[in-house]
Amino acid sequence: MTYSDIIKLNRPVVLVGMMGAGKSTVGTRLAKKLRVQFYDTDNLVQEIAGCSIDDIFKYAGEDFFKEKERQVVEDLLNLSNCVISTGGGAFIDPVNRKLIKEKSTSIWLRADYDTILERVSRRNTRPTLRTDNKEGLVDQLIKECYPLYEEADLCVNSGDGPHMIIVDDIIKKIMELNKN
Repeated sequence: MTYSDIIKLNRPVVLVGMMGAGKSTVGTRLAKKLRVQFYDTDNLVQEIAGCSIDDIFKYAGEDFFKEKERQVVEDLLNLSNCVISTGGGAFIDPVNRKLIKEKSTSIWLRADYDTILERVSRRNTRPTLRTDNKEGLVDQLIKECYPLYEEADLCVNSGDGPHMIIVDDIIKKIMELNKN
């Protein structure tokens, strides 16, 4: 018996959290284990725009990116049997947050400051983090965003351990939530 035999998703599972929390990596593995489709909103926005997020911010601006992200989130929430990874700011946006809370099971992948900082420092592909003070910015984003992420249906810690442990934790919490 597999998890897909036990868990029947009647609404999307949406992963929310800070950049670097592991949403895309964990989401891919979660979808595979549940045998459902995986979608990454950042990737879909890039496909729609025909360029990288960096170029979207540079040439069209953050407002354009947020508009496209809202469209993608809304479209994906009409699906029932999938896992969706959102960008770090998607759940912060009040329009997206309301839709995600209404139409999905939202899961906050919570990572501590050191984990986030280490992960986002590996690459320079995040327009938000193009600053000389990444430490201060990550601290500021945690203070601003974590109270909003707490509105998610479930919270799972995303530390430095194996991703499959996080996936199993998510599945257990979804099963518990579905019992109630």
